[in-house]
Amino acid sequence: MSDLDKTVNWNVLDISSWQSNTVDFEQIKKDGFKAVIIRANDANTTMAKDPCFEMNYSMAKKAGLHIGAYWYLRGTTIDFVLKESEKFAEYCAGKSFDMPLYVDIEQSDIFALGKGFCTNACKTFLTNLQDKHKMFVGIYCSTWYIENYIDESVRNNFATWIADYRTYCQYKGQYGMWQKGTIRTKGVNRGNSDVDFDICYVDYPSAIIARGMNGCKATELDTTAIYKSGDKDWGIYSIKEVMCMLYDHKLMKTKVDPNYITYTQDLIDGTNELLGIWGYKKNGIIGANFMRKLFAYLRNEVK
Repeated sequence: MSDLDKTVNWNVLDISSWQSNTVDFEQIKKDGFKAVIIRANDANTTMAKDPCFEMNYSMAKKAGLHIGAYWYLRGTTIDFVLKESEKFAEYCAGKSFDMPLYVDIEQSDIFALGKGFCTNACKTFLTNLQDKHKMFVGIYCSTWYIENYIDESVRNNFATWIADYRTYCQYKGQYGMWQKGTIRTKGVNRGNSDVDFDICYVDYPSAIIARGMNGCKATELDTTAIYKSGDKDWGIYSIKEVMCMLYDHKLMKTKVDPNYITYTQDLIDGTNELLGIWGYKKNGIIGANFMRKLFAYLRNEVK
């Protein structure tokens, strides 16, 4: 299992200046929402920052919510799209987002330029953020438009957030988050107005933190080694047996050979895979905290 295969079922809100200063992020968390995706730019003035972006970010961070952001795309030339991408990176600089950073493509004048342009625009915008700025990125779009205006070669290579207000999401490709409609919650205008409601199915924070992307620092589980490459001990055999059980239950993809009591390359690979799944820096080291987490993971996941 890769760090993007682990499923969750989180309620998420996307927030912008449409909600003005009516958002109570502490209440949002109490209402059971795990994350917010906040708009970075003012959709009416292209490059200007959303007036509530800084406030929304700081208050969501203070409330302990997972946070992503999105940019409402306006460019009708690739050169301008690239400038928008750079401005998004500028607005996100110095912040940490443990949810993806999305390009929101929904303008009719952009779709009017055809599938080739829309595909190239998304690819340019997102590749620039990913390769130059080390950002974990994705596409927000409605089902019909993403299927007809953005080529699979692009949409399948990034996180996908689908807007589909029907009773179930009818997008045929893979997606990590579904905007299913609107909702009223005490955390937004005391429940007196609608706000976009989403469900997230992918544990993006673990993947983003493990990769050290979006301004997040990859964390280490521990720094004191109990076992490392080349060590020999019967305890290593026990660890390999546990990893074999996880492999058998499809909870990890690395197949470890339990027939040797030496810390071999396959155990390094298995250790790093689990560290990635848990959202920690991959250092190949098994320490005391790793051991505790390993057996807790086995206990919780293998029924």
